[in-house]
Formats: sequence, structure tokens, C-alpha cells
Amino acid sequence: MAEAEHPPSPHPPHAHAHHHRPGGRLLRWGLHSLGGRLCLAFVLSVILALVGVGGIWRYYRAASFEQNSAEQLAAEIRNVLAVAERVGDDPPRLEQAFRAAGLRVRIDPPPPHRGFRARFAHQIGELVSAELGQNVDVEVRMFHARMAEVRFGWRSHQLALELPLGRGERGFPSPFLTVLVLIMLLAAVLGLLSLLWVQRPIQRLAREIASQGDRPRQVDAPPGASDEIRLLVSAYNRMAANIAAREREQEHILAGVSHDLKAPLTRLRMRASLIDDAEISAGIVRDVGSLNHIADQFLGFVRSGQPGMPQTEPTDIAPLARELQARHADWPLALELAPDLPPVPAPPTEIERILENLLDNAREYGHAPISLLAYRAGTATRLAVCDHGPGIPPADLARASEAFVRLDPARGRPGHSGLGLAIVTRLAHQHHGQLYAHTRQDGRFEIGVELAG
Repeated sequence: MAEAEHPPSPHPPHAHAHHHRPGGRLLRWGLHSLGGRLCLAFVLSVILALVGVGGIWRYYRAASFEQNSAEQLAAEIRNVLAVAERVGDDPPRLEQAFRAAGLRVRIDPPPPHRGFRARFAHQIGELVSAELGQNVDVEVRMFHARMAEVRFGWRSHQLALELPLGRGERGFPSPFLTVLVLIMLLAAVLGLLSLLWVQRPIQRLAREIASQGDRPRQVDAPPGASDEIRLLVSAYNRMAANIAAREREQEHILAGVSHDLKAPLTRLRMRASLIDDAEISAGIVRDVGSLNHIADQFLGFVRSGQPGMPQTEPTDIAPLARELQARHADWPLALELAPDLPPVPAPPTEIERILENLLDNAREYGHAPISLLAYRAGTATRLAVCDHGPGIPPADLARASEAFVRLDPARGRPGHSGLGLAIVTRLAHQHHGQLYAHTRQDGRFEIGVELAG
């Protein structure tokens, strides 16, 4: 059939994304990732540091600030009482004498408004009361020019002495506050640097392992890695070595079996041609063909795990697709090739093996008509096969691409061992690609590889 003038329909519909609340993602990141746990540990350590600093400050204030303030207030109260005793119980003269002495004293003021009362004011009042031997009430006016009001009794009167809070009483001493801020900033910077220092070797190791695809190989410990990461790398390398040894053993067995089967199968085909009964002879030939196909799949699977031949020039898809169409002239194969398709950076033999296995899979499990597709998907190139079969559920695609796996053994014809998609997946990974599959908007099932470049 003639090539299609236009590329096939657009990219596959995207799967519905699962939307999570930002708070939920942040919580999961904090609880399950190393960075989140380190951040959580850092925050907890900062909180503990603040509690410790607060305790130290509380001890400092109780040992010095509150005691010194109580002594100063007691001296001021003694000065007020001395003036009052010298003047006598005459309120107008007392007020005049207090003003002359520079004291802000009210005589028999209205009861105070009881709101928030600072704990340190209550403790200072208790210290002053213990020193003077009478009840002294200390109030701090937080929103009125930071004044302290001290109430105490004298004879039949209630006196209220107002004192402005000194610089040392306005909160943390300035040097102490500066040092505390610097400590917190330094702790934040050190915590961030520690987080990066711990995460960087792990992230580098994770990227290197992720780039290996489905064929793990040994890795080197990142520079500056801790003993724990080196232990992890050593365990991973042992596992990769064991997997590689088992895969080599499996490939040697498959290659040996395939090679040893070729000669007997050829002799069996020749002997079948000598049988007089045409029906029996044709049946034997079909069975021999199935066994030959299995042997070829074994060899193809072994070759797909080996590095490809050095490629000097990319592969032009259009001539290769027309050659495949002519090769399979016994069954209809349509070509849908996008115009101006750039060459694919992979050897022609490996591209041909990918397409042959995809076509073989479509003939085995799909329904005609079958089409061979090649088009661009963003910056990548897609090589695929379309048919009208039921396709592969997305959840089963990964399992279907494993070696010797057949999702429905009852549907397949003899001569298939479940290696077709495994070969395609291996070859795609060797060229930084991946296997994909989806049902198109026109109802056709599309399966192929997406290759970078």
C-alpha cells in the first residue's frame, strides 16, 4: 500500500493525573524522603535549641534581672515612705512633696485594670514584698510607654509609684539578642549545607542506577560518600554481578539450545519432504517451522542483550519500512510514515529486529488490517505497529515485556515463546528509548518504541 501523506493522529491521550493537595505531598515528602527527615530533625533541633536558650535566659533573668529590679524597687519604695513619714498624713502636701522629690506617686488611685500580667512582674513583686515585709503589687503597662506601677500601702492610704522601665528591662539585652540571632542564622546555614552534603552522593548514586534501565551493572561509590553509602554500593554491586552472571548463563543456554536445534530441524524438514502422505508431510513442516521460529527468538533474545554494532550513520526509516512491506507481501501491511522524518540514531539491523518483532506480535495477537507507523512525538521518534485487536491493558504492559511471559497462552499460535516484546524492550533501552502502548482515538491499538533524537 502507498505511504500515508500525513502523520498518524497525535500523541496518545495522557492518563488522568492524580491530584494531591500540596499539604499532603509536603507531609509525605517530610515523612518518607531523606531530605524531609533531615529537615524535620533540623527543625526539632532548632526548637530544642530555642527551649534551651529560653531556659538559660530565664535562669539569667531570675538570677540577676529580677533580683536587681527587686532591690531597685525596694529602694524606691523606701524613699517614698521616707518622704511620706517626713510630711505626714496630708494628701495635698504629700503630692507636692513627691513632685518636689521627682517621684511620680498617686495617692489612693482607682483599682487597676486586671489584664495580662507578666510573670516576671509578679515574681519581682514577691521579692520586694519579702524584702519590705509588706504586700507590694507590681504591674507592667506594656502598651503605655512601658511603665511599671508599684502599689503598696502606707498607713490608711494606697500609694501607686510609677517608674519607667530601664533599657535593661525592655527585654533581652542587646548583645544577648544579637548573639542569639547569629546563632540561629548559623544553625540554619549549617543545616542546609549538611542536608546538601548528605543528599548529594545519594542523589548521584540514584541517578546512575536509574540510568541503567533493566540491566543493572556495577557502580562506583560517589566521591565523599559515607561508610553507609559505600556499604550500600558494595551490596548493589554484588547483586548486579550475580544478576549479570545469571543472565550470561541463561543466554549461553538459549544460544546453545538454538544452535544445536538448527541442524536436527533441517534434517527433519528434509525427511518430511520424502513422506508420501502430503497431509502428514505438511504438518511436520509446519511444526518444524514453529520450532525454527522459537530457536530464532532465542537467538534474537540473546543478541538483544549484547551491545549493538558501531553506528557511523543514522538509519533512514522509509526505505527500511518499504523493504518490510515487500517482505510481508503475503499479508496486507500499510505504511503510515510522517513526511520529512529524520533518521533514527540506531543500526538498521536493530531497527529491523524491533519492527519485525512488533509485526510478529501484531500478527499473533491482533487483528487485520495492520499498519506500520513512524512519526515524531516532540523531540523523539516513534516506531510502532497498529492493529484492530484488543491490545494490552496498561497495567500489563510491563509484565508483557518480560522474557517468556505470555498474558494469554491460550490465544497464541504454536511457535511463540513470549520473547518478542522482551527483545523490543531490550533494544529500545540500549538506545535510550522505551516501549509504549495505547489505544488510539480511532480505536486502533498502537504499540511501539519511542527513541530519543
